[in-house]
Amino acid sequence: MMFKFFVQLIAFLALFSSFGLFAASGYISDNLYTFMHSGPSTKYKIIGSITAGAKVEIISTSEDGTYVQITDAKKRTGWVKAEFTSKAPSVRIAYKNLQQQFSQLNQDKSTTSEQLLQATAKINQLEQALDSTNAKLSQAQSSEKSALSQLNGEEEYIKMQWAINGGILVGISILFGIALTFLPKKKKKSGNWS
Repeated sequence: MMFKFFVQLIAFLALFSSFGLFAASGYISDNLYTFMHSGPSTKYKIIGSITAGAKVEIISTSEDGTYVQITDAKKRTGWVKAEFTSKAPSVRIAYKNLQQQFSQLNQDKSTTSEQLLQATAKINQLEQALDSTNAKLSQAQSSEKSALSQLNGEEEYIKMQWAINGGILVGISILFGIALTFLPKKKKKSGNWS
């Protein structure tokens, strides 16, 4: 009974593995040119060849694990030795991917360098504008101080003029008052009315 169950289980697994339900991507190893056979050994007819690094679809593995059934890019299905397959991309494909990444990084670097140069030029322009504005501000502050000092000087001069004019007026008034005291007085006419 156990043997019958075991045989049914193997038959079931073999049936589903041949339908490609468990298909996975794989690659033919680099530096290799291998032949595809119609069955899982060299006893079967050669149906074509696969170049190194070609992407293939792994459909199933032989019972002893030495052969793998694959489908290539041309939709041909056949068997190759398991040692000639790999789950990782070939060096050729990895190299192409790295070249594309390198080109993209170089392009990004060029773009970033150009943006950096533009930003540096803009910063220099802004610094020059700031220096110019600071110079104008300093000049305006200097002019303001000069005008305030001149205004204070004129204010002092005006106060001094008022003081001098007031002093002269007081002096003239005093002299006039003194002079009035020395003027002869008019005699009163005696009024004889009688």
